[in-house]
Amino acid sequence: MKVTVVIPTLNEELTLPEVIERVRPYADEILVVDGHSTDKTREVAEAAGVRIILDNK
Repeated sequence: MKVTVVIPTLNEELTLPEVIERVRPYADEILVVDGHSTDKTREVAEAAGVRIILDNK
């Protein structure tokens, strides 16, 4: 069984690194769903090596 952790985000560049690192031990895959953030949320997620998609807003 594969476990994917989905993290919904909107302007979470400051908190996202900690959230990703805390869930990493429990996940085979981490998916960040970005709500069209205006900060560097997507760049932070990319640097952490997780999968990113934009919501359908």
